[in-house]
Amino acid sequence: MISDCPVYIETMTGHLEDVRRIEIQESNIIGDANPARLVIKADKNELFRSKTFRQS
Repeated sequence: MISDCPVYIETMTGHLEDVRRIEIQESNIIGDANPARLVIKADKNELFRSKTFRQS
């Protein structure tokens, strides 16, 4: 059931956006302490406002 759930990212303005793609990117820097990074890319469609958003 969880495999069918949509995945969203909460933006700085409190809107939720669909996750478009998740990428693993290698670092090209020799000796980097972080050899890879996880990058989450979202559509900029601001579907709706998050109910849990609190601006500080």
